[in-house]
Amino acid sequence: MKRILLLGTSATCTILAGTLRVSPGAGQPTFEVPQIRLYDPYPPDILPSDLDLEIARVRRDFPGI
Repeated sequence: MKRILLLGTSATCTILAGTLRVSPGAGQPTFEVPQIRLYDPYPPDILPSDLDLEIARVRRDFPGI
């Protein structure tokens, strides 16, 4: 029983080592950069395209109110 377990473990390790050795880029970590999505509670196309200009206009007008 121990001999069969040892043989299976040995075969698994050999296959794993061979796969890592042959595969390109083995051992080099690859990272994916997560895309950050800003929270937007409004449906698409409901806000005007010149929103920044409108906000600037309101901020200029606010002290005079």
